[in-house]
Amino acid sequence: MILLRLVGIELWREIRLARSYLVDSVADQVLYTLGFLLLSGIFQLVAQGDYRASAQLDLLVGYLTWRVADSTLLSLSRLATTDAQWGTSEQLWLISLSPHLFLLGRTLAIFVYQTCRVLLIAIVVILLLRLLPIVTPASILVFLLAQSAIFGVGFMLVGLQLLYKNVSAITLGLSTALLFLTGALAPLDQSSLLYTLARFLPLTTGISLLRESVVEGASLSTIVMRPAFLWLVAVAAAYGLIGLAILDRMQRAARQQGLLSHY
Repeated sequence: MILLRLVGIELWREIRLARSYLVDSVADQVLYTLGFLLLSGIFQLVAQGDYRASAQLDLLVGYLTWRVADSTLLSLSRLATTDAQWGTSEQLWLISLSPHLFLLGRTLAIFVYQTCRVLLIAIVVILLLRLLPIVTPASILVFLLAQSAIFGVGFMLVGLQLLYKNVSAITLGLSTALLFLTGALAPLDQSSLLYTLARFLPLTTGISLLRESVVEGASLSTIVMRPAFLWLVAVAAAYGLIGLAILDRMQRAARQQGLLSHY
């Protein structure tokens, strides 16, 4: 299958890049591991020692879900910029193979690679803090649906990059919003207005359902019967369709203006 071959090729490229910049890759891994431990320590101080294991697990679920989404968006934006700088965008977007299929393969490969890196962070933190997450089919399904919405956001960024060449500021803004406005650091249940608005962001509902599954042990049948699950599916589909629409529009505009061949 062509898609699987594309995923394999792109995944191997990600691994080779990590090996080529091994010190940077290890430092990045250590930084985000220490970042979580620092956040957990700060929350422990704020709670005056009453920051229990369940609250730490809540934080871990949100933090790691955000980290996969953030690193996927950053990698897609970085690769799109690199393609433009090296003059390979034109070849990639004018080949006979569907550009959408190529971009999907690249996105899936980045997602798999970044998920594996985040799992390493999870293992270290779980062992250090002695946490007991409950990993079930429900948690896997919710995680995949939440991240599929991020794919749509990634398509939007790639489309904008084709036309405007540098979208790093937009990517950084989105990353910040996903960290602070989706409940990644703490549940938004105490603020009904903020939670209602934040539900339109790609990760909010997914993080909430993930906490129910991983922390509280909610089963797959329980999760899929919740209205929030239907909303999660709708959000994922909406972001995917909007992302593809923006990508197509930006690609056509870039072709018409002759912007694919230069940075």
